[in-house]
Amino acid sequence: MKTKIVIMILSGALLVCGQQKADPAKPSGSTIPAGAAIPAGAERVDAYTYRHTDAKGKTWIYRQTPFGVSKYEDPDTAKVSNSDSQSGVKLPSGAQKVDDSSYRYRDAQGKTWIYSRTPFGFSRAEEVSTMAKQAEMADSNPVKVRDLGDSYEFVKGSPFGQSRWTRKKSELTSEEREMVNQGQAGVAKQETR
Repeated sequence: MKTKIVIMILSGALLVCGQQKADPAKPSGSTIPAGAAIPAGAERVDAYTYRHTDAKGKTWIYRQTPFGVSKYEDPDTAKVSNSDSQSGVKLPSGAQKVDDSSYRYRDAQGKTWIYSRTPFGFSRAEEVSTMAKQAEMADSNPVKVRDLGDSYEFVKGSPFGQSRWTRKKSELTSEEREMVNQGQAGVAKQETR
């Protein structure tokens, strides 16, 4: 039963593809088929693609597929617009483009904002310096080091609880040496307070 359905679907797809392959033989000045969703006056780009500019000035691409006609905005002519934001956040006029979907803007108070294009408009977030990010990450999950004489005990918090291990001073890895140095620096800071 399932194989019959699959065969019927495949034969229907082949029939549709065969009909579409016959379309390119039409003269290039042919009109758009009646009942199609492609607007009259659309410019033919290739055998299955049309370009149309609507009354608002947006350029749309229409593409004939075996399942109907697809419509999407022409990426070559799409412009960044302040009025297309559904989220209520508007892109300031002096914003500098960082990449394809984000912009940087410094306001009158001196704060730097990153505007990111989303499917729902623009979102805005304050730019945080990399030094502040590194300090936040370092303080968020510190490793406690305790000197046991000939070895060190390491205690590190994790989402699954505390992780503990001991290592002889002569067998420390470079990461563990760095943790020991950071732990000693932290003790020195606490003693100076």
